[in-house]
Amino acid sequence: MKGTIVPDGTWHEVTVVGLPDGFHTLIAEAMTLSEAPWASSVNAPQATDRLRYVFQDTVPPKVLSVTSPSDKAPADGKLNAAEQVAPGVFEVKATVEGGSSVTFYVDSKEAGQADVVDGVAKAQVQIGPSEPHDATAHEVWAVARDICGNLSAQPGPIYNPTVDTKPPTLAFLKPAGALVKCGDSRDVVLLSDAIGRTVKVKDGGVEKASGVVGGDGTVTFAFDTIPILTEGHHDLEATVSDAAANVTTVTQAVDVATTPPALSVFEPKEGKVLGDADDASPGESGFQVLVTFGAVSPDATTWRVELALNCDATYGQCDAPLEVASGSVTNPGGLEPPVRPTVPAGTTPYFKVIVKLFNAIGCVSAVERHVSLNLTQCQVAILGLPAGGLLNNSLCPVAGEDCQSVTLPLTISASLACGAVTKAQLLLDGTTLEAQFVGQSAQFAPTFFDSTSPTVEGLSFAGATQVGSTGKVKLLVDLKDPVVSFVVPSAASVVWGIAADKNPATEGLQTDLRVSASDLNLDGGKVVSLTLNGAPVQSGVAFPYSLMGSTQVVDILDVTFADRASGTVEVTVSDRAGNIAVASFGVRVDLTRPASVTLLTPGPGDLDRRRPAVRLRWTAVGDNGTEAGTQAASYDIRYSRYPIDTEQKFNAACRVQDLAYSGPLPTPKVVGTLESYTVTGPDIRSPAQAGDCQFVTGVEGKGGYYFAVRAIDAAGNA
Repeated sequence: MKGTIVPDGTWHEVTVVGLPDGFHTLIAEAMTLSEAPWASSVNAPQATDRLRYVFQDTVPPKVLSVTSPSDKAPADGKLNAAEQVAPGVFEVKATVEGGSSVTFYVDSKEAGQADVVDGVAKAQVQIGPSEPHDATAHEVWAVARDICGNLSAQPGPIYNPTVDTKPPTLAFLKPAGALVKCGDSRDVVLLSDAIGRTVKVKDGGVEKASGVVGGDGTVTFAFDTIPILTEGHHDLEATVSDAAANVTTVTQAVDVATTPPALSVFEPKEGKVLGDADDASPGESGFQVLVTFGAVSPDATTWRVELALNCDATYGQCDAPLEVASGSVTNPGGLEPPVRPTVPAGTTPYFKVIVKLFNAIGCVSAVERHVSLNLTQCQVAILGLPAGGLLNNSLCPVAGEDCQSVTLPLTISASLACGAVTKAQLLLDGTTLEAQFVGQSAQFAPTFFDSTSPTVEGLSFAGATQVGSTGKVKLLVDLKDPVVSFVVPSAASVVWGIAADKNPATEGLQTDLRVSASDLNLDGGKVVSLTLNGAPVQSGVAFPYSLMGSTQVVDILDVTFADRASGTVEVTVSDRAGNIAVASFGVRVDLTRPASVTLLTPGPGDLDRRRPAVRLRWTAVGDNGTEAGTQAASYDIRYSRYPIDTEQKFNAACRVQDLAYSGPLPTPKVVGTLESYTVTGPDIRSPAQAGDCQFVTGVEGKGGYYFAVRAIDAAGNA
């Protein structure tokens, strides 16, 4: 190829026409005079001016197909949450002929790049929002580029996935809690938005039943037909999937205890007629009936005795039952100490003795005995005094709030054997109050003052003649709550993570609590309960726990909280008189770490090797793994000249905030959000000061730098 140029000492462009594809060597020759020898560039003094090696390629590469290796479960063109590499991120693959690199596009926007290896290019790209969402359609294609810059036809083959990363909802409606007790439904009911889909229920890992979610969003497994919740402990697991194969699994541990404790009543016998000689406590005023019973079931915890007075002869009509005695079971599985309640004088001789037995979860057994009195001796009793003669602030004008005094309605009753009683007297520490009998009873309203121990006695008269006495009764008046506080923890609210667990090998979080209680009448009181949101909390202390002295510090060891537990922890303390005080603190337990942060592969625009600077990019993982709608509390970003592949190596790696030009660490965003942070030099520290942490260009022989990002939640889990 030749042409004519005018020699003027400048460079000239010559158009080369018809050059075939392939490798070529170009040499320039010029003839300055007609018939003069040609001057060739190969004779140029500088080697770089003698020739040019050229490769020409005008054939564009081809994209043969675009698919997603993520589409596995099943491979049906639907991408679900389990197939994500990160929230909203999926792997795509292009099969290419003749290309060296590929640019992927999602919905006409550039989404990622990858090199071609053995005819295949793979990349992780964002397809749709990061947040979980319902099914949306997308278009994914690729443009291949060869080493000469030729581009494949656009858009080329199109991959049309439907992305659905929102798992179906699923929750247990029944059982509603961790305990199914007497009177509770034993059906298993679940709520889900996966209408028409099948819910499978397992117990202890064994499938027990399956059913379809109805139009109302529920599926019910009735105990009568599918008896899943039999007596005992159950570890329930329910699973449902949607049309995109997103799977939701929920679990619930539940104990079923619907059998009431067994109870045997030995005295009084059914239908027994009691005479004067049957008084169970002849030395006390009034008439006492002997009640003996046994808590046959070892799970029984408390008992109560009630009397229903003024029954008719058939015991069909009686007054409402009146509690006359109660207490804790002292001999589970055996006979309890006898109880001798006073039988108030009634208008009829017929009454019921009702014994009730409770277990820890509130199941109750009750036995009634129909009894009548045939007394010839006068019996006088004071009705209305609290059990044990203990007056507490439940009697105050505002029940449960401290007060200085209370006015207590009392009744002096006289049995029919006392004859035609006319007048009653109430003796209160030397003060005499008087009232007239109406029938067999007289009414009084004495006032009692806080922090006193008065003595009372009731007398009955027929005219001017005393015919009966209750005897002297000693009372304790305490109208103020004990003072209770948590010593450990001392804060009003705590967040406990893995580091607070004293026994990581045991399920849940184990910790120790310390409680302080003080009261003038603390001796004889008790720590009644420890609860979380009203439910008992497992610990190494058996409640009720007896207290002594006027001040006591109680260590409640090995308190167990379930992971994800949150709410209010309350300790309830009562003094000897039964005044109740509560101390509390807020708690949130989080034993689940955030998911590991996966750094995206840096692109050409993420690196500045001269400064140096590296932009790290990742998808926010959130709290508790990648739980939807959550976010971690903070980030810890490290770098090292050595691989960071263990927790120990991470802790030993260099902190980016020690670099003068690196900005503040970012605040974590909601799970699925793309985040970035630039580790920025130059490092102004001296090599002696920085050591291996010096961040500089050109780290020879050390493999460059390694980076890692750790997400930390509010509980300190990382």
